[in-house]
Amino acid sequence: MSGSNGEADLAPRSPSVDDLVGWEFVPQPAAVPSPLANDAPVWVDEHPPAQPGWSKYGLGGMLAGAGVLVCCAGMLVTSQLARLPADDVAVPVIAVVISVISLVLLVLSGVVSVFVGMLRESSAVVAWRRDRQETFRLAQISWAEAVRAHDEREQFRTSTGPVLFPITLQGNDQIDVFGGTATGWMCLLTTLSLPRLGGGAKILVLDFSEYQVAGGLAQIVGEWGRHVRTHELPAALDQFALLQGLPPDHLAEVLAESLTSLRKDHQDAASLRRLDVRLIKAVASRLDGPTTFARLVAGMRLLCRLNLPDEGSLSNEERRALVGCIDDMVSGDREVEELRFLIDQFDLLAHPGEGQRGNTPLWPESGLTVISAVSPLDSRRDMTERVLSHLVLHQLRDDRGGAAPNVLVVAGADKLGAPSLESLSRQTRRLGVRLLLLFEHLREDAGKLLGKPGSVTMLMQLGNPEEARIAADFIGRDYQFSLSQITKQTGENLTHGSSQSWGDSQSRSLTNSLSGSDGESSTWEADSGRLFSPDSKSRSTSTDMGVSDSQTFGSSWQDAINKSLTITQSEGTTVARGYEYLVEPVVIQRLDPTAFILVNAGQEARRWVDGDCDPTIVGRDGVSPVPYRDAIPAQY
Repeated sequence: MSGSNGEADLAPRSPSVDDLVGWEFVPQPAAVPSPLANDAPVWVDEHPPAQPGWSKYGLGGMLAGAGVLVCCAGMLVTSQLARLPADDVAVPVIAVVISVISLVLLVLSGVVSVFVGMLRESSAVVAWRRDRQETFRLAQISWAEAVRAHDEREQFRTSTGPVLFPITLQGNDQIDVFGGTATGWMCLLTTLSLPRLGGGAKILVLDFSEYQVAGGLAQIVGEWGRHVRTHELPAALDQFALLQGLPPDHLAEVLAESLTSLRKDHQDAASLRRLDVRLIKAVASRLDGPTTFARLVAGMRLLCRLNLPDEGSLSNEERRALVGCIDDMVSGDREVEELRFLIDQFDLLAHPGEGQRGNTPLWPESGLTVISAVSPLDSRRDMTERVLSHLVLHQLRDDRGGAAPNVLVVAGADKLGAPSLESLSRQTRRLGVRLLLLFEHLREDAGKLLGKPGSVTMLMQLGNPEEARIAADFIGRDYQFSLSQITKQTGENLTHGSSQSWGDSQSRSLTNSLSGSDGESSTWEADSGRLFSPDSKSRSTSTDMGVSDSQTFGSSWQDAINKSLTITQSEGTTVARGYEYLVEPVVIQRLDPTAFILVNAGQEARRWVDGDCDPTIVGRDGVSPVPYRDAIPAQY
């Protein structure tokens, strides 16, 4: 583990969510376009409705009717004038004038009628179109306003909506934390403890990490005015009487079990443990005064016939009782050797003023109690941690009145053996106490707790590659499609060829012809007594014969050369289905100090989640007051 021993500068507002362990980042879904975005109003051209007759031709019809009446009147006057004497010159003129006037009035009335109708129709159409345009404009404004309001709501949601949701645990499940840094453990303890302390819970922290990981939490709780106790053992043994009040048989079991983990690989560990119980019980049962480590060491030295460093540590009655049992308890070298081993171990915790300043209980009466094992000697610190953890385990087993704390934290639990860890887990589950175990590494006995029923596993930064691989295997694998191969092929094919051809030709033609003609002619002349008489007569015969012979010779040749170049290119990708890590080991190695991966093996819907335990997150913007599963249950 890396980190400093100083207290973390942590002063956040107290979270209000119970059973809080951190926050998960869930980005807000992207803005959703308005469902009306593609339904903008569309202008559709329509023909204006037909106008009724009176509205279309009202005034024009009246004018036309008036013109017809005038024409009729003119015709009537003309017919009357026609009855006047014909020699009256004025009569034709008047008749013509009246006819012309009637005709003009008739034409004018028709023209006016059409013009007025068109004017009224144009006005109605203009008003109708104006109404449609206004209706379309209002529809566009209403649509744009609806889309804008939706976009503003989505923008407000994505910019101000919560993105950090609390991660809470249901019930009193045990939390096993593997890996992490001093800063990460400080932040986790602060985030986990502040809501519970605000609700009046009692928390006991056993800090075996040597990093004072509860220092920041104690500082904040003290600033709140809550009850805080911090002790460093074995230096503060004068305030504790750890062994007082324990019956000899219980005391012997607790101390013998504390030493068992030191010899877990010894082939005779079980018999040595029974011997330890017998020797410790023999000494403790013969001590009439308060039982302390110094007095136990003095009694064991007496059994080994060694000089006592403090003659006043045992009373005369106690000395006589111990001397009287030497022959029964120490029968050989094996007992003497084991007594010397016990003396060496318990002498590490022998404090001259043990319990003289009071008997401070291990269990916190209220608020926060932090007990740390601090010593420059590794053996003394190690013995303090073992005895302290088994005393706490014994008090858990012996608890009948609900005095146990609500939360028990063991920082640096790597040093406890698997049997002790399992007993702690079993007893806290029985009493309903939340147990938080902080392991620096994921190996040996700690790895056996992975996926234990009734517990959740929290994986923090694990720099060791092997430990990161074990953690990744525990998170799990799943079938995934991934790009496995990219191929690119280029080929060229060059073809070169040539051909030659040649040939000769010869032809011959032979033609024979034979022709002939035969003719006869006579001449007739008119003669007296006869109409015609022959004058002369001739005959001719001709024959022709011909022979034709022709020959043709020819030669031909051809040379051809051809070349062709073919270029082919092909590219391909191969996607393979593989059984891959859900979280790669390198990701676990590179986690931020306050980041973690929470794995709940008993939760099927959501098996793992990554989060952050930085307690200052509660004061940031975009933090939801309720978990994600409650805020958006449909997406959980």
